[in-house]
Amino acid sequence: MAGKKVFRIRSSLLRFELLHLVIVTAYCSTTSPALCGPSQFTCSDGRCIPLTWVCDGTADCSGGLDELANCTSCSGRDTFECNNKLCISQHRVCDGQVDCYDGSDEHNCTKWTGSHVTCGPEDFSCDNGTCLLIEKLCNHENDCEDLSDEGGRCELQECSKANGGCAQWCHDSPRGPLCGCQPGFVKGPDGKRCTDLDECTSGIDSCSQICRNTVGSYECACAEGYHVTLDGRGCDVQEYTLMFRVGQRLFLLNSNDREPSVLLPVPGDGGGMDYDLQDMKLYWADNIRKVIYMASIHGSWNDLEVFIQDTGRVDGIAVDWIGRHLYWTDDDKDTIEVARLSGEHGATLIRTGLDKPRDIALDPVNGVMYWTDWGTTAKIERSHMDGKNRQILVSSEISWPNGLALDIPNKRLYWTDGKRQKIESVTLTGSGRRSFNLGQRSHPFSIAVFGEHLFWTDVLSSALERADKRNGERRVVLLHTRDRISNVRVFHSLMRPKVPSLCRGSHCRYLCLLSSNSHTCACADGINSTVCSQENSSDGKAKPDGKRTESNTSFSTSGQVHRKPTRRIFWNQTNRKSLKTKTRIPPSQKLPAAL
Repeated sequence: MAGKKVFRIRSSLLRFELLHLVIVTAYCSTTSPALCGPSQFTCSDGRCIPLTWVCDGTADCSGGLDELANCTSCSGRDTFECNNKLCISQHRVCDGQVDCYDGSDEHNCTKWTGSHVTCGPEDFSCDNGTCLLIEKLCNHENDCEDLSDEGGRCELQECSKANGGCAQWCHDSPRGPLCGCQPGFVKGPDGKRCTDLDECTSGIDSCSQICRNTVGSYECACAEGYHVTLDGRGCDVQEYTLMFRVGQRLFLLNSNDREPSVLLPVPGDGGGMDYDLQDMKLYWADNIRKVIYMASIHGSWNDLEVFIQDTGRVDGIAVDWIGRHLYWTDDDKDTIEVARLSGEHGATLIRTGLDKPRDIALDPVNGVMYWTDWGTTAKIERSHMDGKNRQILVSSEISWPNGLALDIPNKRLYWTDGKRQKIESVTLTGSGRRSFNLGQRSHPFSIAVFGEHLFWTDVLSSALERADKRNGERRVVLLHTRDRISNVRVFHSLMRPKVPSLCRGSHCRYLCLLSSNSHTCACADGINSTVCSQENSSDGKAKPDGKRTESNTSFSTSGQVHRKPTRRIFWNQTNRKSLKTKTRIPPSQKLPAAL
């Protein structure tokens, strides 16, 4: 596909009357801007941003006020001033990571000097603080420029006697023999013996999915359903489909196609979105009307239903395809909430310690959920899917975490940082952090991972991009649009592995939430905990026909009881009539046969 080709929806589709949406008149109210907190900076339009974003070289306020507000030169012995006037710690200079955004902290780093530098395990520390490759010792050349790499015990040639006491390789130095290890090994505590390096647990392997350690090396393998790539490290799938939103329409882009096709009209402003492959349902948030919708995606134009009402701003939605629940983040209420996929029994799982929760990702196979929080203290957290055992995974070197994606086969978590213009990842325990920069004119938002690839949307360029998930290479712009692409999901059965639900046979009356190797019975909001506990041990038991006794009443996250919404919103609201169910999607717009 051409890198910067702007796709245009066929005029016939634009004229397709069944896709007409409700024209909503927006009424804007003028209110005085709220006062910002003590750790925030007030922009001229009243917007609040963290103080750490002021004078950092990136304009976050409209008009760039945060970069004009008394930004002076860096001061202090341990600070470094970037070319864009950003101040960073001196120890972050020439460390292999770009911290200045313009890369000036990594310029001219061919020679590390200064007492603050710690030489690597395979380097020699000269008396003047310079780090020198061991191979340059005792070669009759003044490589340190102070002669500290020559003389001394060089002439003794101690490595020629019993290998200098080293287990693998030995090199003479002015201070005596220096021992080293072959690739795949590390030096032991005595500095002479070598032990096997577990590349898999240390996170330095290049496997796409499964890594198996061997003595001195490692092997890569793929999960069931994927095939190994030619380099022996990667895992890929022949065909997959991307699902994404542009404006108020949902599109599909097959991996073998050059242009996307329209699937459904989706009212709203680009809130969170996810799908359920089992029931072929789509769930998405409308942050204008403050609701979450659900609709069928099985191939006919059906009317949609209101899943839940009275939400705040919902940017993250995730389907628990095993426990049969929907999870979402609420930016206005600072909560993480859950309900059955039917829309019944809503409950607030987490209501404390959140500032601006954004995206959420689920691992129902292991009963764990992950979410981003881009508030004043940005972070990424995890907990069991019942809200218990909560812990922070990432809290340093993170500014504006937006999208979140799980790579379950590779056991890694990926996220986009719109402020730092990066895509980063860690293991599911928070270790082995990796990142790659996207460039100064980037603002990555939604993200998905599948097989060999990362897919992400960019707010500034209105683009959908793809790259190798291991290193960010082979970067390709899949398409540009005139409107913002708000969400991206990979639509494939491998994204929804089937395992038996731990909730099967449970006595939970309202909600059965997955946990690590277990499950938890939870109460819906508005239900007395004592009554709920009694019902979990009696009314919720399975009937002989395998069905559970259920109430027709569901509960909003505000604690107010209301009936499960039955009001339907129709594609053509001008006459309030539903479309006939026999109306079919044109052949070019049907789901891929593989699905």
